[in-house]
Parts: sequence; structure tokens; C-alpha cells
Amino acid sequence: VLPLNPNLIIDGTDPATKTINDIIYLDNYWLGCQSTDVRMDWNCKDAEIPVATSYPGGWTAKFVGATPAGYQCISYPATNKVIIIAPDNNTGTTRRATIELSAGTLKQYIHLTQSPGSNTYVVQKGGLVIIPKSSANMDGVDRAIDMVSANWRFINSTQTTNAINGQGTFDFVAPNQEGVLIVEARSAAGAVYTWTVWVVENAVDFESPSYWRHHNGYTFMDRDLGNSIRYQWGRKDPDVVADRHISPAPQNMDEQGVAAILYTFITGDTFPYDWMTAGQKNNLWTTIDGEKAPYDPCPFGWRVPPAENNEASPLNGFTNGKNGMTIPNTGGLSGTDGVTAIPGSLIWGASARGADAYLYDAAAGSHKSAHRTDAYPVRCIRDVKYPGGSLVAK
Repeated sequence: VLPLNPNLIIDGTDPATKTINDIIYLDNYWLGCQSTDVRMDWNCKDAEIPVATSYPGGWTAKFVGATPAGYQCISYPATNKVIIIAPDNNTGTTRRATIELSAGTLKQYIHLTQSPGSNTYVVQKGGLVIIPKSSANMDGVDRAIDMVSANWRFINSTQTTNAINGQGTFDFVAPNQEGVLIVEARSAAGAVYTWTVWVVENAVDFESPSYWRHHNGYTFMDRDLGNSIRYQWGRKDPDVVADRHISPAPQNMDEQGVAAILYTFITGDTFPYDWMTAGQKNNLWTTIDGEKAPYDPCPFGWRVPPAENNEASPLNGFTNGKNGMTIPNTGGLSGTDGVTAIPGSLIWGASARGADAYLYDAAAGSHKSAHRTDAYPVRCIRDVKYPGGSLVAK
């Protein structure tokens, strides 16, 4: 039985393997491709997808349905691949297309998504940081109209540095030291959106399998996001260290309003213990149909793992040290005051649990729940779809 590959992440690097995974059968023939779920980063111009069939007449590929302007689908049956070409960087909204593979009466469909960006970017020390302004609009709010500048600072520093205002992007060279930066997009009225930049050692490349760990059929990063920085559940921005404010949530606070609140831990000491005072929402890190949500803090190609108490959960059955993976004993901070420490090897899940949210205890090997105002680390997994409370592919 051939294993299913839930998606193919295309970010400008070669795919790690050329395996034909997603295969359909009819009569005595088969048709397959490396993945039927292909995701391109905002600045990726082409995607190479391996395709093969046992049908003697070969295979063809074409777009079906609505297709973004300028996209090309080029078949190379002799070398068993189809290449999708994007006309330019995606500095707008998410682009989607469907490619139909045909071999006789066999038909297989590849679903292509090109992201407008993410909330977190990973860069090597001294590397160039390029953040598309369009990624400030992933939640459907047009914040790009009056952006005029951007500043960045380490989460443990109060000193800000200007970023270059590029053509549709904010560009700057990362400092030659590891750490986590907060990038502020600003207008004349102040900050309108923020991103996180994780500066890592030169040797770290999270697209390399050597920095992956595997459990329950899923692929994890080998370390917590930002080396164990903490997040309040559902927020895209981490809890900072320097110049940190602790404040109760303003009235009618929602996910769009909090997107521009800088360096603030929002407390809640009464039910439902949520920083959202405009009403709770359960789909801040995962959408209703199981996709990565606009406020997910993981970089492109990664997401916060859905963590529900069932066998399909990526974390089900995990304990520290298993499969070469360890969750550090970073612990959390109580959302009632933003100060009280909560010990343990604990990480957030993307799933809501009643008024609370799912938390995973890697020392005990069990799912728990925690208040959404609490702050805990995140361990990202490769981006997979999680509909209906159970993962459809591993």
C-alpha cells in the first residue's frame, strides 16, 4: 500500500522526494502524482509536480474551472512531470486553480493554492527579509492603503530600526544574531499590522528533512516556534519580553482589532477567560473546513497542529523523547495576570475545546485544556487539512 502525501510545499526549493503518492486505479491501469494538494509561497514562480501512469497512451494535463490570469500548465510526459508557472509574485489574495490529469478514462485532480504570505518568516542570520504587504490582508481587511513605513525590533529589546519600503514589500537585512523580531507596518496614525521574523543559525533550513521530526504519520519542526516563545491562543503575535504591557481586553476586542496591538499581554480573569471580548471564535488558527487560518503564527508550509483527543490527532500518543522529538519544559503564563508561571512541557493545539482550547502535555502524553488568555509555546507541523475533527490524510 502506497502512503498518501497530503500536500506538496513549493517555496523555491526542490521537493525532498519525487515519489508518486496520490494514485487512482481503474480497470488494469493507474494514474498518480506526487500530491493532489500543491501549495506555492507568495514569491514562487513555478511548481514542478511529478506525474506517472501505467496507461499505454500516456497522460495529459490542463486547467479546469476558474484559473488566475497568466497561469500556465505545461506537460512533460517524457520526463514524467507537469510544471505550473505563475506570472508574478502573489501580492493580492490567495490564488487557487485546479489541474486535471487524464489518462484514458482515468482522471486525477491537483488543487493548487498560492499564498499571499504568512504571519511569520524564517531567515538566516544576516539574510534578506522580504515581507509582502499583501500578507497584512489575509483576513480580508485591506490595511495596505496607507502603509508608509515599517520598523523592526527584537522581542527582548525596545530599540526599533527602519525597514526599507520596497515595491509591494518591506525589505531589510536581518541582524547577524539569532532571535525573534517584530516588524511593525505603520501609517501616519500608527501601527496597522505586525509580523514575526525568526532569525536562525546559517545551518538551519526548515525545508530540509534533517530538521524534521515525525510522529503519528505527521511532520513536525525539530523545535518550538521561535525557540519556545509563547502565544496566547488564537493570536498571530507572540508574547514579547521587553517593553511589555499587561492589560485587560478592551470592550468589543476581536481578531482584527488585536492584529495591530503591539507588545501587549491581554488578561482575562472571568469566564470565558478569553482576550476576545466581542465574542469567542473557534477558528482563529484553523478554518471551519480544516485549512490553516489567517491568524496562524507558523511560517508558510507549516501550521499549528490540531490537537484533539482522538487517534487522528498529530500529537496522539506522543511523550517526550519519542521519535527523537522533545518538547522543552518552557511552560506557560497564566492569562489571569500574565505573570504566574505554569510549569510543564506544554504546547498549544489549534483546536478549541468548549470555552477553552486544547493543550498538549508532552511529559504526561495527554491532551488537556487551557484558558485562551494563557500563553504557551507552539510546535508547528507541515501544513495539512483537518476537516470535521479528523485528519483525512497523513
